[in-house]
Amino acid sequence: LRNNSLSGTLSSEIDRLTSLQTFEISHNFNLSGTLPETIQNATSLTRLGLNGNQFKGPIPPGLENLSVLQSLKLDNNDFSGTIPSALAQLTRLNVLTLEGNSLTGIV
Repeated sequence: LRNNSLSGTLSSEIDRLTSLQTFEISHNFNLSGTLPETIQNATSLTRLGLNGNQFKGPIPPGLENLSVLQSLKLDNNDFSGTIPSALAQLTRLNVLTLEGNSLTGIV
């Protein structure tokens, strides 16, 4: 679903997609709002691509529950706050992009 003209917000019911492994909605530019905390319950995710949109607010707690996550692309949004230190618990993560936000801290 990347590089389309999708608009709106990300539903808090994303956690109902229990078998979903890849969720790529990057570069839609009109997707906004906050990243729902329920994303932490989508534990089959191996790839999460939200880059190039207008998501804002903090990166929600609980992403460390996505234990099979290999790629997390959150760059070029309006995320703010501290980079969650719990991201270090994602031992399978080999791609992490956070640039182009207003985040602080270290990974």
